[in-house]
Amino acid sequence: MAGEILPSDRMGDTHHVTARTNRVDIFKSPPSIIIDNEASQHATIIEASGLDRPGLLHALTRSLFSLNVTIVSARVATFGERAVDVFYVQDLTGTKLTRKSKLTAIYETLKSVLNNPYLAVKAPLHKTPARKTAMNKAKPHKIAPRETKSRKKRAKHPTRKRASRGRVR
Repeated sequence: MAGEILPSDRMGDTHHVTARTNRVDIFKSPPSIIIDNEASQHATIIEASGLDRPGLLHALTRSLFSLNVTIVSARVATFGERAVDVFYVQDLTGTKLTRKSKLTAIYETLKSVLNNPYLAVKAPLHKTPARKTAMNKAKPHKIAPRETKSRKKRAKHPTRKRASRGRVR
């Protein structure tokens, strides 16, 4: 969960490739990518379908993340050996994806993920600079310890008695 070991790292092990090869050869399911800007008013819809395998959803979402695409909603389904994943996506400003170059990059990246039946594609992660927020800019102020405040109250009100908690002495 911490992101130290990714499924794409574990999928590179070759001990399961021979057994997987026989199963993959049985099910020939051509992958398909459909990008639709007309079906939704607020998001671009991307439908990716192909042969299901462990780590496929992770590889698809990681690829979209590396392309600076925000997933607003996702519908994930498996029909036998075929996975159909539908993503409602927006750009970082919260609008539909309209640039042809961005749509082409998404199409090619997802196609390469679906065409690789043995490994999940390790998409490069872009490092974003740390954002300065109001919390980071504010100077820390010192808070007096609680004991000090209570001592000051006792000193100001020496005759004030402590309320009993219902105990009889």
